[in-house]
Amino acid sequence: MVTFSGSVCGISLSYFLGRTVGLNIIEKYGSVIHFKMDKIQKVHDWFNRIGKITLIFGYFIPGVRHFTGFVAGMSRLELSVFARYAYTGAFCWSITFLSIGFILGKQWFKIHAYMHLITIFSILLLIAVVPIYYFLVHSKIRQK
Repeated sequence: MVTFSGSVCGISLSYFLGRTVGLNIIEKYGSVIHFKMDKIQKVHDWFNRIGKITLIFGYFIPGVRHFTGFVAGMSRLELSVFARYAYTGAFCWSITFLSIGFILGKQWFKIHAYMHLITIFSILLLIAVVPIYYFLVHSKIRQK
């Protein structure tokens, strides 16, 4: 119950910050972050079509969960719609991780060691792949 409550409080705060100061931030700093006011309507339309699902599954994607509430508030997604999807996501996220902890129990230390190795491998893979991708994209642009 505590994990669910914490998740709900966090995403609700993000939503209300997005709703109250989000547009001011875009007006003031939008050119710096390459996000201008004309994109607000596109974001709102996207949230009405499929973005609501992001409120559920965004919890499971590090970095995404921190911005979904803010963007939903900024795009003026209705509070009832936001609450229905975001709180469902908070419940699923809480139950998933509590269940993993309960099932794994004392095995967690062994799994943590493997996760550490997987994380290091993933970072090294990203360090190798990103420059290659960047080079390929920019070489195609120069050819056109």
